[in-house]
Amino acid sequence: MFGSRFDGAFNPSTLQEEYSLLQEYRKQGDPFGDQLFSELKENEVRTTDVVQLIHQRAKDNQPLFKSFVQNYFEVLPSWVDFKAIETGQKFFLRVGPFASYILTCASLVMSYGASNGARVLVETGRLRENVIKRIFETGVFIGQLMTVGGLSPGKQGHTAAIKIRFLHCAVRHHLEKKCPEIWNDLGVTINQEDLAGTLGIFCPAFILSLEKLGFYVSEEEKEGYHLLWRFVGYLIGIDDRLLTQNFDDGVKQAYAIFFHQWNPNEQSIQLVDKLFDACSYKPSYFFVPRPFFSSLTRYLIGDKQADSLQICKTSRLWNKSIQLFSWVVKANSWIQETFPCTKSLYAWFGRRIIIVLRKLRIEGRTLDDKLQKY
Repeated sequence: MFGSRFDGAFNPSTLQEEYSLLQEYRKQGDPFGDQLFSELKENEVRTTDVVQLIHQRAKDNQPLFKSFVQNYFEVLPSWVDFKAIETGQKFFLRVGPFASYILTCASLVMSYGASNGARVLVETGRLRENVIKRIFETGVFIGQLMTVGGLSPGKQGHTAAIKIRFLHCAVRHHLEKKCPEIWNDLGVTINQEDLAGTLGIFCPAFILSLEKLGFYVSEEEKEGYHLLWRFVGYLIGIDDRLLTQNFDDGVKQAYAIFFHQWNPNEQSIQLVDKLFDACSYKPSYFFVPRPFFSSLTRYLIGDKQADSLQICKTSRLWNKSIQLFSWVVKANSWIQETFPCTKSLYAWFGRRIIIVLRKLRIEGRTLDDKLQKY
């Protein structure tokens, strides 16, 4: 998938230097965020709104919290361009319902192929919980990020990203203290490479999958969407050196992380199996059956990766259905490019989908609820 952007210019054997750097990032969590979380934990502070608490501590002139508010709410990096980010948000919205299929069959499945991350998901109960609710939780979070203007300081997307950051801190703290066997085996969980890998599956992998299905994405949209996720990465505590400056560099980094982490295990296979079962015949996916998800995943990530996850091969009929699906995606893209006025209509439709998903009330626990658990 990633190599198609560069005509096969990459070879995993040439990435040894990148692998060495990535291995060092696996030893690093989120020093600033972890320090703030430990400060709250030591004082046995529990709150329904961690962002509100941070602001309150900052007003009380506590240095760590004042620094956090200044860096993430008041004085943002010079490269943050909200107009370009808005271009990225509108691009995502006009993709409409196709986004859910790509995020499920490419982004999520690829994330499960990282054996360390898959084990953490299973050991922390993510596999035993209602999978469709977990998917909706992710969908609600992405919807908050993609709301136009939502990443401005204090808005819903910005607030959600900050809360996700502290949820990661909470999970690291919990695993280190309560699950020493996992910590000893895997080292720092939700580390810097894991976090950067998340940007890879939600940005480059998403766009390249969309292009493979025939949807046209302009260079301006690619850079705007990349900048959007770069800013999200900054908010969730990713090291500046892992926040790539443009889309092509993001693809290269995603490629390196993908091959460095890809090592599916039994938990990876279980997660994919549960994912496909949960999504089959659901109204949010227009009631498509499981073979469609298997066929689309094989098409998007490739047979080699699909085989390693034991995703079954489907009949010729289902392969034809993917060709039809691709034709629908291409037709949708053609309409939008031929009649530009329809782009705003499709973006409006995308916003309505997000609103409807929230009203279904099956999104599971809120971020505040999850933080209360720790």
